[in-house]
Amino acid sequence: MAKEGKGRMVICTGRGIAKAIDYCCNLLSQMVKKMEKGRRRMAREEEKGKMVIVSGNDIAEAMDYCCNLLPGDLILNILSRLPIKCLWRFRCVCKTWFNIVLSPTFISMHLRRSNNKKNNVSLFYQHCCSRFSVMSLCIDKLDTELFLPFQLSRAIAIGSSNGLVCIKTRDYDLDLILWNPATREFRHLPEPIFCEHLFYSSEFAFHHHPIIDDYQLVRFCFYYDDGGRNNIFESVLNARIEVFTLSTNSWREIGPVVMPRQNFKFNNLVPVNGSLHWMAMKFQTSSVEEFVVAFDMVEEKFRQIEVACSDCAAGQVCRSLSAFKETLAMLVLPTESNSCFDIWVLNDYGSAKESWIKLLSIGPIPIAKMPQGFWIDGDVIVNGFKHDKGAFLYDPHTKEIKNFPSCMEATFEIFCYTESLVSVRRSNKNNNVSLLHQHSYCRFSVISLCINNLDTELHLSFRVSKEAAIVGSSNGLVCIKSLSNINPNLILWNPATREFRPLPKPEIFEDHIYSSEFSFHYHSSIDDYKLVRFCFYYDDDRKPMFERVLNARIEVFTFGTNSWRETERVIMPCQYFRFNNRVSVNGSLNLMGIKIGNLIEDIVVAFDMVEEKFRQIKVACLDNANYGQICWTLTAFKDNLAMFVFPLCLTESNSCFDVWILNDYGGAEESWTKQLTIGPIPIAAAPQGFWINGEVIMKSFKHGGNVFLYDPRTQEIKNFPSYMAERCEFFRYTETLVSVKQ
Repeated sequence: MAKEGKGRMVICTGRGIAKAIDYCCNLLSQMVKKMEKGRRRMAREEEKGKMVIVSGNDIAEAMDYCCNLLPGDLILNILSRLPIKCLWRFRCVCKTWFNIVLSPTFISMHLRRSNNKKNNVSLFYQHCCSRFSVMSLCIDKLDTELFLPFQLSRAIAIGSSNGLVCIKTRDYDLDLILWNPATREFRHLPEPIFCEHLFYSSEFAFHHHPIIDDYQLVRFCFYYDDGGRNNIFESVLNARIEVFTLSTNSWREIGPVVMPRQNFKFNNLVPVNGSLHWMAMKFQTSSVEEFVVAFDMVEEKFRQIEVACSDCAAGQVCRSLSAFKETLAMLVLPTESNSCFDIWVLNDYGSAKESWIKLLSIGPIPIAKMPQGFWIDGDVIVNGFKHDKGAFLYDPHTKEIKNFPSCMEATFEIFCYTESLVSVRRSNKNNNVSLLHQHSYCRFSVISLCINNLDTELHLSFRVSKEAAIVGSSNGLVCIKSLSNINPNLILWNPATREFRPLPKPEIFEDHIYSSEFSFHYHSSIDDYKLVRFCFYYDDDRKPMFERVLNARIEVFTFGTNSWRETERVIMPCQYFRFNNRVSVNGSLNLMGIKIGNLIEDIVVAFDMVEEKFRQIKVACLDNANYGQICWTLTAFKDNLAMFVFPLCLTESNSCFDVWILNDYGGAEESWTKQLTIGPIPIAAAPQGFWINGEVIMKSFKHGGNVFLYDPRTQEIKNFPSYMAERCEFFRYTETLVSVKQ
């Protein structure tokens, strides 16, 4: 490789991409060392038989050249494996790397890799009379105190999620701080709505909301109906809840709630399965009853869960909640024991068969007081009885005990923490935008729909006919086809990098095909992209519709092989499909089908992308009494297959609809569960799908069918541009650097 210009020259000898990567890394290492020493020039260096020569005054230009030698997705892959400390310095290498390290796509990729590693550290906070301190607890180094860029004396850590830590003061004036220990960024959050002194207790929980891809701080303000003047056995505990969302930088209130219990153990909060969990107690005249109270962050509702080992009264055992392998667990320790305790796990979370199962028994541990939770590799965090024994780790397999630092004898709590680049200054801009493709009589256009900017037309680097359509989007790649069913043209496109390439034409070419449909997706098990074509045809077009048999020929294009292959022919379970309502979820393409017999029956037909087979799913809320009076529309909700169920004739007085979720997808217990009811909506409209932050995309029946967003929480309506009244379709899209080339 050689290039000369602008007073610099770079020469690298060698063959293959491996040497190109080695060259890039060696050059980077040299530049960082020179920058740290304050020198801006590099001299000739010979190493291992290859020559690197960089001359000139601007190292950034040389680094930009080096970046051009490798594909963008390869550079992204290499950098995502580096620790935060190195990446934070590498921002200064060149403008290209600065933009990469701070891009949302790279931050998400680095976070996924960090969460998959076993060297996730934890934080423990210690509050004593003198100061508030936070220490990083690693396996090999247990006493690294983290740098605090702010001054706090009386403070407490609320929680940690994806590398962000939320801290609040314990003084009369409430102060909330969001902090990233890895990047040392922090910010003060706005004050909550409610005053602190008006309530019996005020507690916080910090978590990442996976559905809206945002961070929330939830505040629970508890008070008794009589101000606590009556006997505690007769008092009713109420709650007012307010939620702070990081992207909107504002608080909102959830209506008052009557609590199912009378007291909570707030020092034992566990976030699992999208819910927050506490141990709670109900006081009775002769006994104290324990329960688990769960607050669902999606539905924003409380529910009650029975405790494990429920035949033991509250005074006979001590119970503590924890998370074990992303499952809610309970540690049960008898009050009069030989320091043995049991670990119970909650199976079938949220279903009718929800139950506790005893996983294992641990002990006896002679110095144990109470288990606190689980460490990184499955070790148990235990509190000691004696003053000379603070917290320690206990390995259930080897029975080895490893002490924490002596400073942890003070009040402490441990949080799971992973280093990340997530910024505390997250704006309202959401990079998970959607694409709209619109076909008019003039041309085909693609619109990028963001929350604050709804009409940004994307640049098309190629020419397509006005009848073109988007097949699908996956990991930043968009597949486009012409509307010719018999002999379509296919293009793979990355709107962010403006790269595109035509794909080979399908091999099946028959005039008698009734319909030809496509599905584009990422196949995670083989780490490749697939384009699947379904060619439907009837056995005999002359038969009546209810006697016809619909057949399918399927061919699959794999990105890695750059070729098509045909699967076996299939007889379909229905006579007709609604191809404008297809949803890719759980590794399957799901379509609404219509089976015509003595009755017209709606069904869901799922095509498994891995096994490449069809199967049939019954629709939700199927009742012969209301059949023909309701409509079904497929959508995706919280990474599950969902269905809108609404009346066939929607009016302003009857504009409510239900959202149903398919539980245990593909399993033996597969069933539809009603998740929530939305409405009434003042405009007669049909639901189309879910938007980025949980809003519903609606299409009105009036005024040419304009499209708008409806927020179920605030009842706010936000209109899309008027030209979207034409035929349109939405796709989830995220900007990436994934290359369209092989």
